[in-house]
Amino acid sequence: LSAVLEAGICSTTVREISGHFESDPEYIQSLIRTFSLFYWGVYILLGVAIYFMAPLIVEKWVTLKTMDMAAAIYVLRILGISSVLALPKALYISMFRGLQRMAINNFIDVFTNGLQQLGTALILILRGNLFHVVHWIAGCYVLSTLIYLVFATRFFPLKTFIPGYFSSVVKKNLGFASRMASITIFATVHMQVDKVIVSKLLPIGMLGYYSFAYTTASKGGMVTSAISQAVFPSFSAQFKNGDHNGLISQYRKIQDLLCFATAPMFAAIPFALLPMFSYVFTADIAILLLVPTTLLCIGFYIGCTMSVPYAFSVAVGKPGITVRMNFYAMFVVLPATTLLIYFFRHHFS
Repeated sequence: LSAVLEAGICSTTVREISGHFESDPEYIQSLIRTFSLFYWGVYILLGVAIYFMAPLIVEKWVTLKTMDMAAAIYVLRILGISSVLALPKALYISMFRGLQRMAINNFIDVFTNGLQQLGTALILILRGNLFHVVHWIAGCYVLSTLIYLVFATRFFPLKTFIPGYFSSVVKKNLGFASRMASITIFATVHMQVDKVIVSKLLPIGMLGYYSFAYTTASKGGMVTSAISQAVFPSFSAQFKNGDHNGLISQYRKIQDLLCFATAPMFAAIPFALLPMFSYVFTADIAILLLVPTTLLCIGFYIGCTMSVPYAFSVAVGKPGITVRMNFYAMFVVLPATTLLIYFFRHHFS
């Protein structure tokens, strides 16, 4: 939901801040205030919706085996309402990306993620229960958002973070943001539909195994994500300044680097999978997940090779290329995903 409702605003924020932060600070402040109004308003609506829809979601969608329904509803409410803070937090993250200060993002993410993992481990060591862990994770979501907000005040006046509405900002960015929103919606469907189908066709425990495998395979793309996010504001600034030769030269070098550097990372994951998954789960589960994880690695690598062309197309104001590509893929990827998971269910049974 957070990804779908991002509405292309984050990419728009990065592009506009990288091109106008020095030349037009008043416009940037109006932009952030307008986007803050949208994000915080959507957060409130989502929070209310999650609270009231949690019983329906647990009853009609999630396949429970060992968890009590009342407990599942409570967990969904706490984690759901706190996790959709990703919406306003994404705006603050995009502000630092537009300033090309990704070191701040990295510091905050490493600190808060490490704190979350450490706290979870200590709770379990001290024999805490599920609800202690849930409250801790929710608290870390809130803390992460507050830290981003505090750091952002170092670069922008305090009034920048007071939500407001400026029609000129909406008119200027509506076209670009709407195309970026289409990209986000299609991409979210492609990336999340497998988990939705797994949660419906298989026991919820299998969703946990699959999510772990998915996360493991995705780690090979950390370098790609970092580099593509770093070059996007640089691409935008070069295009804005008319430096086309420098833009093309940088694009080619970064694309070659990612294609060659990430291949060994993804190739190594399947070889480390059996001992790692056997340690985390069991040998049988490790064998069961070997082929799916290997296929995930291939898919993630192909996706990584497209990240720099995508950043380039968006930076030069041509997001429609990706919109069309994702739209056509809907008619190929989704049916294939459903059929493959359906046949895997019979194998699993």
